Amino acid sequence: MKMKIFILFTLLAVAISCRKEPEAPTGGNKIMIGATTTDTASYLFAKVSTQLSSAGGNQIWQHGHCWSINANPDTSNSHTSLGTIANSGKFTSDLWELSDNIKYFIRPYFTFHGGTIYGAQKEIITLKRGKPVVVTDSAYELTITSVKISGTATFDSGFAIAQKGICWDTAANPTLLKSIGYSEEGAGTGSFVSSITQLTVNRRYYFCAYAVNERGTSYGEIKQINTVAIVLPTVLTSTISEITNNFAACSGNVTNSGNGTVSSRGVCWSTNPNPAMANSYTTSGAGTGVFVSYLADLLPITLYYVRTFATNEVGTAYGNELTFTTLPNPSLPTVTTTVVTNIAQNTATSGGNVTSDGGSNVIARGVCWSATSNPTIANSHTNDGDGAGVFVSNLLSLTTNTLYYLRAFATNNVGTAYGNEVSFRTWACGSSITISHLAGSVAPVTKTVTYGTVTNIPGETSKCWITQNLGASQQATAVSDATEPSAGWYWQFNRKQGYKHTGSALTPAWTITGINENSDWITSNDPCTIELGSGWRIPTSTEWTNVDASGNWTNWNGPWNSSLKMHAAGCLNGSGGSLNGRGTGGYYWSSTQYSAPLGWYLGFYSSNSGMNYSYKAYGFSLRCLRD
Repeated sequence: MKMKIFILFTLLAVAISCRKEPEAPTGGNKIMIGATTTDTASYLFAKVSTQLSSAGGNQIWQHGHCWSINANPDTSNSHTSLGTIANSGKFTSDLWELSDNIKYFIRPYFTFHGGTIYGAQKEIITLKRGKPVVVTDSAYELTITSVKISGTATFDSGFAIAQKGICWDTAANPTLLKSIGYSEEGAGTGSFVSSITQLTVNRRYYFCAYAVNERGTSYGEIKQINTVAIVLPTVLTSTISEITNNFAACSGNVTNSGNGTVSSRGVCWSTNPNPAMANSYTTSGAGTGVFVSYLADLLPITLYYVRTFATNEVGTAYGNELTFTTLPNPSLPTVTTTVVTNIAQNTATSGGNVTSDGGSNVIARGVCWSATSNPTIANSHTNDGDGAGVFVSNLLSLTTNTLYYLRAFATNNVGTAYGNEVSFRTWACGSSITISHLAGSVAPVTKTVTYGTVTNIPGETSKCWITQNLGASQQATAVSDATEPSAGWYWQFNRKQGYKHTGSALTPAWTITGINENSDWITSNDPCTIELGSGWRIPTSTEWTNVDASGNWTNWNGPWNSSLKMHAAGCLNGSGGSLNGRGTGGYYWSSTQYSAPLGWYLGFYSSNSGMNYSYKAYGFSLRCLRD
């Protein structure tokens, strides 16, 4: 009986040992299996995928992946069951309950009517669980007492990171238990930055990143830094300005704090080189940048040496040295008086020249005058600005025919100085006036003429008249005087250009042959005003009418026998400027027009005298008056 049982067991064992995996279909029915890839592999889990290229028309009842720590795993080992599959495509399995740091063998499988077939084997190794992985990154924004350090907790190694940060010490190999300090930057993986403060100036420190989980503490690479050293500041002495007898301004610039805090800055000075804070000095705030200090209580005419300074925790630094010399003590200004000109009945022009301010700014200048000698600013005076240099003064409200004494003055902080004294007498009608005519747009030639004046002319008794024609070198010797020096110059109506005619030649050339404008003679074109000065003008037609009527002028004897001594100076023809009637007729423009082409004039001959009008393009004489 025992022999029979042994034989039966032996035959069964042989039958089992001879069993083999079914043959995979071939030809058109072949099941084609692609490679298996690892999608995820962690500590206790993996995700794998396989590509089914073709089912070969076979009915696949079950498929999935099987795995084991031994090679060639099959469905008797751990496996997934993903059900039937009919078409090609990728399928994925989640592999759970793995162990960390273990090599696994994985194969895809397919079960069909002929049995189960397997694809190529894939190997994976799960991650090893343990202490976290941390990297020490970089240090930046380094100062004398602080720095920023970055790190990265890259892996938790399967156990959550409870804390991460930076630890540092002045000795090598800092740890959490052996360090001056450490930062705490929270839990979990990721990058972080620690701001480390209260370091010692100019000191070497070692630092590293750390990360803690339940398996322990890991440290990154140990690195080192040196905090910045504080050195003396850098300061420049820039410029010296506003120099007086006892004062100056000096500018400076603290360009670098020396990595410390500039608590004081300013300027020091001495009469010896290399001044320091043991000498005279000023302070001008703190910090870097441009500043200005003011040096006071200096001595006059003294050479000074100047340096800027800046102080921080290390000490005091000095800038480059500059020198300057203070000015003398201020004195009275120096001023000269300008000759009086443009003397009229109630006005005149003078001025002066402040040649030195005496070392103190001139705050007022002008001229003063009086009817007695040595006038001061307590008398009448002008105010003509400030500062040094030439100035012009206009004297107003003077009394007619009065002798005045005049001096220029200049005032600074010391007092008021006066220039040389000059005297002049205001003009009164009846006195002569001397005019320097200059050739140009009014006078045809350059010459100096002295004009007599007269008043109390019947008809216009309040007016002052010249006693010869404008431009005449002399008063006529007779009513029929035909000489050019007595005739003077000729003007067209409302034109300021004068013409001289010698009897044979005209100066300048005649260019206007017709005038047609609706205007009286305007002030800006009045040769009397331009040549004789403000106040002088051409008589109006009414004034000429009044004089002619009140003087009972019936022929040329009336004008000639009057105090005006008017004579027959002739005229210039409007078409070409030819001379007509010199010695036989007098033609004197008024400032009043008759019409656009015609102007009023006073005309007289041997047989008559009276107002008439003529073409404005004719050249007639002018006899000037003033109110």
